[in-house]
Amino acid sequence: MTLLESELLIDRTNKRLRYEMMRTLSKRSVIEDWAYANGLTPRDFDAQISSTINRFHSFMHNERLRLMFGQSNARLTSARRLKKDQ
Repeated sequence: MTLLESELLIDRTNKRLRYEMMRTLSKRSVIEDWAYANGLTPRDFDAQISSTINRFHSFMHNERLRLMFGQSNARLTSARRLKKDQ
């Protein structure tokens, strides 16, 4: 999942998507966190993660960062970056 795709997880009304994504998880603590989040009302969900949502939206409204972190297959290794800079 890319950072861009993760925007779907913070939609306070989209419990169905979060439930579907939970089915693919294997780490119990993460499953429990998302189960808790899914049990909240949209208002309570927003109150619990509003500071995260605000930071996330500020980040996602930067077009360059949105394009850069929306990539799922692109990788930039340190060695390749150093070689390019030389």
